[in-house]
Amino acid sequence: MTGWPAEISDFILETFGNDARKAYGQISTVNEKGQPSVRTVHIHCIEHPTQGLLISCNTKSEKWSHLKKNPQIAGCFWNPENQTQVRFEGIADLISEKTSDFSELIQSMWMKMREEVRITYLLDEEGTPLNTKSPKVDPTKHSHNHGLILVTPTLWDVFQNNPKAYRLGKRSIYSLKNNKWDKKQVSSLHEKSI
Repeated sequence: MTGWPAEISDFILETFGNDARKAYGQISTVNEKGQPSVRTVHIHCIEHPTQGLLISCNTKSEKWSHLKKNPQIAGCFWNPENQTQVRFEGIADLISEKTSDFSELIQSMWMKMREEVRITYLLDEEGTPLNTKSPKVDPTKHSHNHGLILVTPTLWDVFQNNPKAYRLGKRSIYSLKNNKWDKKQVSSLHEKSI
C-alpha cells in the first residue's frame, strides 16, 4: 500500500516534499465531544521508512490528545501558484522520542523547524516563561515534547481550478479500497461523477 496514487505522486512530492516551499495547510481532528477541531500546520511528505504525510506536533497539545483517542484526521491545502486544492483523509500514527524506530526521522524534522519554534518548545519544556529575554537554550537539542504525526492517507481529493472558467476546473477523488487506489472524476461542486 502506498500513501498516494502513482498518478499524482510527482504532484504530492512537489507540493509537500519541497523544503524550499513550505506547505502550510489545515488539519482537523475530532475532540471528545465529537466536534471537529481545525488548525494550521506545516505539512511534509516522506517516502521512507513509509509513504505518508508528516506533521510536527507538541505532545502536550490538544491535537496530540485528540489523535490518541481518535486517529482519524483530515486536511486541506490550497496552492495559489497552480490554483490547486488538495484535501486528504487518513489515519494518524503518533511518533514520539520513545518510538526508537523513528529517532532519526524525529531529529531530522526537529531541525527542519524554525529555530525560534525549537526555542519555544525547549523553554516550555523547562518551565521557563516564553517571554524571557535572550533565553539560554541549545536549539539543536531535541525537546521531549516534540513528536510527529504520521498520516497514512486513505483519500485524496484534488481540485485543479481553471482561473478563466471555474466550471472547467478538474476534480478527482482517489479512495483507497482493498489496498488499491480507486479514481473518480467528479464535479467541482459536489462528489457526483461527471
